[in-house]
Amino acid sequence: MAAVFMGMIVSAGAGVGVAATLVRHAQRHWVARPAAVEA
Repeated sequence: MAAVFMGMIVSAGAGVGVAATLVRHAQRHWVARPAAVEA
């Protein structure tokens, strides 16, 4: 059960990492809409 719990945490962390990467990518390409990106 502990292994499953750890797996869930790792998966969640990976999802957060991907989301952060997408946000940074958007910030670079959508400079004209900083307010929309920041929101």
